[in-house]
Amino acid sequence: MNPKLGYLTIQSLQIKWSSPTYNWKEIINQFSIIFEERIKSHRFE
Repeated sequence: MNPKLGYLTIQSLQIKWSSPTYNWKEIINQFSIIFEERIKSHRFE
């Protein structure tokens, strides 16, 4: 991959990911079902 293309791709993704996540509690509930063993040790509130 061209380094400049990789850099521009990352910059583009950072702009998209800067917006807040909606329905976070619902997302965590779904992840806790799918990844039960991995999330068991963490508490999200």
